Amino acid sequence: LGTTQHWRDAATKKEQDIIFKETGIHWSELLHLPYWDPTCSMVVDGMHNLFL
Repeated sequence: LGTTQHWRDAATKKEQDIIFKETGIHWSELLHLPYWDPTCSMVVDGMHNLFL
């Protein structure tokens, strides 16, 4: 959650864009929900599924 909070607290849109380009992660209001686990709620595409 550290990176998502860093993205959320960025001072400018440009800074948010830089963080997103480096990490591919951004803030979501769903992160406030205690029962929502972002690692379990992702869809894995077919190509990357072969590596699991």
